[in-house]
Amino acid sequence: LDADLPPSGRPRVRRITPRWQVHDVGLSAIHDAIRLPCGDLLVAMGESGIGRFASDGRRVAHFDLPATSLVADRDGARALGLVPRDERTAICRLDLLVNRGERWADARLSCWCDTFDGDQWFAAAERRGACDLMALDARASDWRALWQLRDAGTQILRMRLDQNHLQTSLMTDGEEQDWRHDLNGMRLRLRTPGRQQWTDDGWRAALTTDDGTTQIEILHDEASRHLLVLEGTETACARIGPGGCFVICDDRGRVVVYDPINNAVWSDIRV
Repeated sequence: LDADLPPSGRPRVRRITPRWQVHDVGLSAIHDAIRLPCGDLLVAMGESGIGRFASDGRRVAHFDLPATSLVADRDGARALGLVPRDERTAICRLDLLVNRGERWADARLSCWCDTFDGDQWFAAAERRGACDLMALDARASDWRALWQLRDAGTQILRMRLDQNHLQTSLMTDGEEQDWRHDLNGMRLRLRTPGRQQWTDDGWRAALTTDDGTTQIEILHDEASRHLLVLEGTETACARIGPGGCFVICDDRGRVVVYDPINNAVWSDIRV
């Protein structure tokens, strides 16, 4: 029936509001969390280390290595953990095939990609008012750059890696620019004015916190809108993972895997 169709030129909007109550919490503050391709969750708990949990909340492994940020490869075999230490960042490496971790390096980093291919990891280092872009050998025992672009800008704002490109948003000559390098040969292929919206297949998340409640709005090209509410939260994080699912965590020990395509919660654990 014509009455069942959305108005011409206007997409139908799906509106849902899952809400997690203030008393529904865990014991540890979660700084970052990622979903591995196998379905396990890797959770950064600050000075309490890194935990690996099954989708039903069972603890699979614990790494006694502090971390507030996580970087994982696409295959789920390797990961990095990062934690700030004064003006430097301490970095550890995890072998997820055998659940073993080790300290790697301390470096003065300003920005980095939150994914890598297991072999090289892209990051930016501060150096006397300038920033260098680097591709680091993630398997070397020492801190070794496989590629480096010196004086890339005065500030690196964001970095993102996909299958074929490195995207960088940076400040140079007082202006924000977006650069795109081909991974094959690391040639600069595109240089445009900045402030463009970066999305993952059209999906993006916006977080707002007010009076101890965080609202997470997940959008897809304005055609689909999902709203999730975490009560009693001061800080939260949302990042997209395998299969288009968003992994949401907060400082109250909640880790949620939400699938906006199927409007489903695949995992909901407390740490």
